[in-house]
Amino acid sequence: MQACCKGGELPERAGAAETEQRDGAERRSRGTEQRNGAERRSRETEQRDGAERWSREMEQRDGAERRSREMEEERRNQKEEEIKLLTQNADQVHNLSLQELTQQTDKEKAQFKKEEKKGRRKEVKNMLKKDRKEVEKMLKKDRKEEEEREKKVKNEKREKEQLKRQKKEKELMEKKEKGRK
Repeated sequence: MQACCKGGELPERAGAAETEQRDGAERRSRGTEQRNGAERRSRETEQRDGAERWSREMEQRDGAERRSREMEEERRNQKEEEIKLLTQNADQVHNLSLQELTQQTDKEKAQFKKEEKKGRRKEVKNMLKKDRKEVEKMLKKDRKEEEEREKKVKNEKREKEQLKRQKKEKELMEKKEKGRK
């Protein structure tokens, strides 16, 4: 009879079992390595995809910011153009009104000369004096109204300051009374 090895097996079978165990361990090890390699490649692919996605998002955000700045610049330019046009229109209106006033003054001067020639100069002077007096009265009235408004404002300020002082004094008195208690 042949000598027994571990567990009562025959020696050649024991070597075969060890070989099978080694082969199985190697296969499991290769399978684990393959799984680990596949997982590593999968993680690397996910990281690369994440980096690409982040890069695309940043490009989109940069593009949106650039478009926003361009739109803001365009709005600013439009507003400046509108202001320029409004200023030009205002200048034109002002120039037209100055022309009308100049023409009216020229007509009045011509009329004055005509009336002067006809001997109505004295009447015109009296009319001008009368008009001047009316204007002076109006100016005097306006000055009085302005002075009254200023006095009113000064009185209101003085009253406010007086109320503030009274309030402060009252608060001080209350603090003193609290301090005594």
